[in-house]
Amino acid sequence: RHTENMKIDSVKRKFYRWFPDLEERFVKDKAGFYRPKFGHQFEMCYRQAMRAKDGETLSKKRTKCRLQRFGFVEAVDVE
Repeated sequence: RHTENMKIDSVKRKFYRWFPDLEERFVKDKAGFYRPKFGHQFEMCYRQAMRAKDGETLSKKRTKCRLQRFGFVEAVDVE
């Protein structure tokens, strides 16, 4: 039972991380589905920008932690 509650909490955290402004950005239709207020394409562009920003923030956080832990950051070749 405890594991189920942990999973529910995890899903809620992930959902609200990506949709913290659900009521501002979406409207619920008669069928009960949430639709973007500003259109699908606008919402997809917004989400893409948020993922890029999130990735940059995470990269900086990882670099900072590696510097604190090891005193240096190894360069990694990406090909």
